[in-house]
Amino acid sequence: MSEQDIRYFLLPACIIFILGIAAMNSVASPLLNFFIVTLISCITGIIIGTAYQLVKLVAGNIRTYRAKESPKKKMGTQYNKA
Repeated sequence: MSEQDIRYFLLPACIIFILGIAAMNSVASPLLNFFIVTLISCITGIIIGTAYQLVKLVAGNIRTYRAKESPKKKMGTQYNKA
């Protein structure tokens, strides 16, 4: 995983954290709300980052599979010409 891929983990977590802190209006237990917002933002960052890595992995495998299949198709059409 490169340094660029880390942004898909950090950016959603930071955005959710900032929006959660801004939306917090409970005076009764601000510390508990802070921890809940932090937990939700971390989980969101992990889910979005992992989904991005999974999509990237599947797309790379599809590209590799198509690249391996292309020469076989080209060779087959060359030898079947009459």
